[in-house]
Amino acid sequence: MPDQSLLEDLDDDREFNVEFVGNFGRFVSFGSYPVDYFLTSLSMKQAYSYLHFARDIQMEDINFDLLMQRDIDEARVENEIMPYLKQDSGATSTRPLFFPPLLAAVVPVEGGRINSLYGSKSIQEVKPGFSGVSWEKHFQVYGKVTDKSDGLNLAPEIPGAPKIKAKQAVLALRTADVNDGGVMLVVIDGQHRLRALKRLMDENSQNIKDLILPVCIMYPPNSHSGVQDPDTTPSIPRVFRNLFVDVNSTMKEVGGHFNILLSDKNVGDIACRVFCDEVLKSYGKEGLALIEWNTRGKKDAYNVTKKYTSSSIGILKRGLEDNFKKDSYVYRLLKITAGSQDLFPEGADDDEYYPKIKWDKFSYAQSNSVKKRVNDHLVPFLLRLYFESVPFEKMKKVFLDEIKALKNQSQKGGHEGLNAQAVLSTILEYKPLENKAAFKSRMLDFEDAVEERRSELGLDVLRYALFQRAVFQALEKFIELGISFSVSPEKSFEGFLTLFDWIFENNASVFNFDQPYMQYTAFLQRSIRTREDTKRSFSDVILANLLREEVRGEISQLMCPDSTRLELDSSLRDEGFRAAGDLLGRYREERKSLFKKNFDMDYSLEKNERENLKLLEMEQKAAERQVKDGKKEEHTIEKKFDQKVSEYVEEYYVEAKVAFRKSLNIDGDLLEQDDETNDDLDDGAEGGED
Repeated sequence: MPDQSLLEDLDDDREFNVEFVGNFGRFVSFGSYPVDYFLTSLSMKQAYSYLHFARDIQMEDINFDLLMQRDIDEARVENEIMPYLKQDSGATSTRPLFFPPLLAAVVPVEGGRINSLYGSKSIQEVKPGFSGVSWEKHFQVYGKVTDKSDGLNLAPEIPGAPKIKAKQAVLALRTADVNDGGVMLVVIDGQHRLRALKRLMDENSQNIKDLILPVCIMYPPNSHSGVQDPDTTPSIPRVFRNLFVDVNSTMKEVGGHFNILLSDKNVGDIACRVFCDEVLKSYGKEGLALIEWNTRGKKDAYNVTKKYTSSSIGILKRGLEDNFKKDSYVYRLLKITAGSQDLFPEGADDDEYYPKIKWDKFSYAQSNSVKKRVNDHLVPFLLRLYFESVPFEKMKKVFLDEIKALKNQSQKGGHEGLNAQAVLSTILEYKPLENKAAFKSRMLDFEDAVEERRSELGLDVLRYALFQRAVFQALEKFIELGISFSVSPEKSFEGFLTLFDWIFENNASVFNFDQPYMQYTAFLQRSIRTREDTKRSFSDVILANLLREEVRGEISQLMCPDSTRLELDSSLRDEGFRAAGDLLGRYREERKSLFKKNFDMDYSLEKNERENLKLLEMEQKAAERQVKDGKKEEHTIEKKFDQKVSEYVEEYYVEAKVAFRKSLNIDGDLLEQDDETNDDLDDGAEGGED
């Protein structure tokens, strides 16, 4: 409760229904956007009533532009924080416990949803001798007026603003639980601690009745409706999104997807958030459920972890950043020109409007325009790829069919209906699945049904993160080619999708793990090789399909219907040969490397073959040691082991090349002709790898 010495003589009838006493401060550095803070302490009863989680708001509709950190790891609360607070009774009296201050944001809320700005800001005399700053209908900070030099100005940007005594002040709130259109204190750092404390209050409040919780309450004082230019004023959700990312960016295993969605630091992060918003608008909750956007673990955030989803925003972020960060791509993809007045207005301050836009460098004043351009020019590509391309549309249909079956079952009532409804709530509403065997069993049935049907359609490869990133790598080749022929990114993208769709309509087996050329380059037996070269191998297989004349002709006609079409067709053919050569070269090198390591366990070889190889290996290593010791010259030793390995690998290489030729439906002499001029296609490619 507020200190009575500060509040004496104040009327009981106030606009604001909650008040805290504490210390006021401001954080601003080198012209940064100011953030004010208020350090105070709350009893557990106050904390329970006034401190909220971000998931307490925006429950009906998801708005990614207003998103705040909503992720709570209940397992961490249960297994780490609760045991810390509930110490063994024998040691409790001698073991000190402490939590650092919670960070809480003052968030304006109306109708259960976040507002972008506070009410207009003004200087207010609260009572004779008390003055401060008020944000209309939201909150107020005030204190005793003083003329002393050490007085604190609560609003230095307002001429004539009074100073208050020392740093002690009162924070008065018009809370949303009492007044619709008021504010909520939303914890943006420390929500797991708060969750544990609230649970203890529910279980046995007597055990924490004496606990007084330190809290730092934050707000951006200049984000209010009275500003001259709302378009260039950071919104309240944006300020707190950025602060959350900054606070958590150096911590281990914070919510990986939320760190992407809450960030405005680069084009990729903005694209992920806008993409999710547009998916929700265009394809509803079912469409959004196909994209993983709220995965907790940092590592899992960059993979596809749920059996029923198609992709993840972590994959999307990496696919974009790996391939489109170059300035020339940013300008073309977002249609930026030197004369773009929304980004480079005449006479603008270079500190406010950067003269050069980069992937991860643009000012706040430019960010709204960057976001609009991302929405207009980049996100349509992504929606087309993930929801309308042949393979992803098939994945979507499988998912929607099984969702429809769940909905039908949920309407029948009884145990089956309850089970189906629980699964639907988890998939479409992101509510945790209750720990009931029947619910878990129904979820497994749903996942298995989706997985089985996708596998029957030959779509398994799509769910590998490395394959999806390879799609972006192959797309980048089309963008690059398009630039050399003055083709727009839209046309280049459509050209790529023509190839991508054609493969999955006519030749999806080209990616199968049992194809000889896919072994060692992308797979080992049935397991994918989790390394960057696997991504390159998938990309090369996609692009090698440009050797198919029928699809290449369709792409050339689409991208360049004029006289340059034949030149583009020739360039596409060259890219197909380059990709095929790179893949075969990578196969040869990987097959050789792994053969050397594992030949003694390779039971496809006869016992005497393995023994002979082992003897040759020992002799060669002995000779190499002599070279190292200076007893022999390098050129005098015979590397019979390496020669024998090459003989074996060459047989495998020929088998892989024949299988690749067959998958591409290429006449034998075409690749053989290229072999004659390019030394087995792959030698030139080996020297050109990244």
